[in-house]
Amino acid sequence: MFAICLLVCAHSVLAQDQPVVPSSQEALEIIDNVRRNERLYRDVEIRLRYTYDLHDRDPASACSAVNEVTDQLAQIQYIAIGDWFKVENTREIRTASRTSQIHRLHGFDGDQDKLLEGSVGNVAEVRGEDSDFVFPHTLMLKSYKFSLPLSVYLAGHEAILGHPGKGRYNKPSMTAQTTYLGEDEVLGLRCQKILVKILSNGDEYNGDLFWLASERNFLPVKRYAYTYPVSREIPMAESYCRDLREIEPGVWFPFEVETTAYCSVNLKQEGKQARNWQERILVEEVTLNPKYDKSFFSIEFPRNTASYEIQNGEIKQSWREGSAVNSADRDPRDRENMLWWIAGANLLILVPLIVWAATRNRSRS
Repeated sequence: MFAICLLVCAHSVLAQDQPVVPSSQEALEIIDNVRRNERLYRDVEIRLRYTYDLHDRDPASACSAVNEVTDQLAQIQYIAIGDWFKVENTREIRTASRTSQIHRLHGFDGDQDKLLEGSVGNVAEVRGEDSDFVFPHTLMLKSYKFSLPLSVYLAGHEAILGHPGKGRYNKPSMTAQTTYLGEDEVLGLRCQKILVKILSNGDEYNGDLFWLASERNFLPVKRYAYTYPVSREIPMAESYCRDLREIEPGVWFPFEVETTAYCSVNLKQEGKQARNWQERILVEEVTLNPKYDKSFFSIEFPRNTASYEIQNGEIKQSWREGSAVNSADRDPRDRENMLWWIAGANLLILVPLIVWAATRNRSRS
């Protein structure tokens, strides 16, 4: 059942903390501007290339790990029209000892939400969120599997908890604070500085400081990421938008975003930034208001896919595509063998991802 649970989106009980709202009228106005500009990209088709590597990190770095991911290359295509969407991610992940290929396809056609990863497929009647969605305002946050619109993230704890993409922020111990820090200039652009702090049990833990370009649809052009138990003054990661283009009159899009993360051990012990990893997002194509009919967003699972119907985060029934026998009617020994086979197949896919995620999380701890 382990492999199945990794694909089921279980929903936890919402936190009961008092909501923390943005601290000033300026912050509220910025959030409103971000929200209005995000709507410009609601119907969109985007194709991008994502790369991750250890860059020029010292092989003896204190942040090195056994069997860590050394390189990753992904091609992502995202199409959205209203609530309909289709997102496809093809990845190659390398460690010192192996290379893994992973294909992931997720779509919603208004009637069914279908997710195919490896040899396992999920089916639900409710539209799901996905960290592979491509939002121009959150490209700088993509490495952290971020599923929230930036306006929601900036709007504070209550807004985050009310969004289906809350993910890892859906914890009773977490709250969020947003503070406006005035104007600045980046790359010759007038920017608004706004800081989001994530608190755990009342203690400041993570922080994201954004520079939002006022005359470029309030897109982030610079970001500092802090892990306060490591350092309050020196960022753990820095992101920059290297290429902003006007794709339609008055509508801009970030075509290159680069993030460099630093080793937490060096930062905490020596107060110095030592490179840990680097990622780049290169947008290859953007089209606003694409034209597709409903059938384009429907996904058909290949024969022999182990499929699961999900309702409220629970498996209601399961079957193998192309088989006339529902798993509920199988001999229990056959069902058990099928689940172990699925678990083994998915572990081959997911273990490199788990190692990669653990390595990256260490740069935030």
